[in-house]
Amino acid sequence: MSDETYEADVNGDGVDDTIDVQHDGNDTEYLIDTNGDGTADYQGVDEGSDGTLDAVEADTNGDGTADVTGTYDSNGNLTYAAADTDGDGSYDQAVALGSDGQYHEADYSDPNNPYMNT
Repeated sequence: MSDETYEADVNGDGVDDTIDVQHDGNDTEYLIDTNGDGTADYQGVDEGSDGTLDAVEADTNGDGTADVTGTYDSNGNLTYAAADTDGDGSYDQAVALGSDGQYHEADYSDPNNPYMNT
């Protein structure tokens, strides 16, 4: 595994943030620490290191738990996104790209919702 570390102001607050890029031979992971505590607030994964992000996560409120996540197809199109809107540590709102090319609500309370496992 090889690591590269960069400094840049990612969040626009005027302070450089740490960007850690980790390569394991197949995949590349991007870890961004915007508050200087040594943990990644934002994370992106490029499976196969083809230059397209396959998954992202973000801790937007600083509690150490991802609040937003998303996955992408090989063309970089968002296929699934979920958010923890009430701060309890679990995703409660989500959308998924359906076979009709439209985004649909992925209802966590309905186990028969066809968009939950797309």
